[in-house]
Amino acid sequence: MAQPQVFGLFLLALGVLSFGAQAEELANHSKESSPSHVVTLLQKGRRVGEAFASVDGAQCHTVTEGSPGPEVICYEFVGLALKWRVFDHLHYDNWQKIQAYYNQKGEYHCPAPCPPCNVTVYANSYSKQLFSLKVGECVADGAGGSIIMSGTYRPEQDQGWSCAMSYYAKLRHYDTPTCSGEYKEWTQFTDGDVSQMCRNMTGHIVEGGCRGVESVLRP
Repeated sequence: MAQPQVFGLFLLALGVLSFGAQAEELANHSKESSPSHVVTLLQKGRRVGEAFASVDGAQCHTVTEGSPGPEVICYEFVGLALKWRVFDHLHYDNWQKIQAYYNQKGEYHCPAPCPPCNVTVYANSYSKQLFSLKVGECVADGAGGSIIMSGTYRPEQDQGWSCAMSYYAKLRHYDTPTCSGEYKEWTQFTDGDVSQMCRNMTGHIVEGGCRGVESVLRP
């Protein structure tokens, strides 16, 4: 039996970071003094550089029985590990934790899993709900396009009652109905704080910013 291993943060690919409007917003968000009901990224243990890197990271994907190509191999191995309780000694007790483990090891063609999370996005004052999305699910926008949200799953934060996400998510809007081709991309905070640069379900900019609220999804 393998010795217990300590979970670490996923290493994101290093590259030249573009300090555009979204990067500037993330930096400001980490430094600003916030009301008592708002906690900044730094207070939550997230580094600003890590937040920048997440904007350009790959889309998350939790494998399913119908996953394409070699990802089916990942689905089979994660399922077997759960069935035979292979990682009970490491307390890897759900699908995302085991898939994240294989992804970190570069085994069985496993992509980085999505957090088990739904995010509802509102206009700044909560006066209007703009949309609600399950992380990692491509959804038609009702106007011929599509939208998908991606987030970074943190297995070390997964105690079964939270999203185990990084308090921000990446969204992409496509003009095609299948989340393919060219896209508009933006970052949304998911802790109820305001993202000044944001878009609605059809990819149009929302004046005054948006607030995102996450809620955990479990089988």
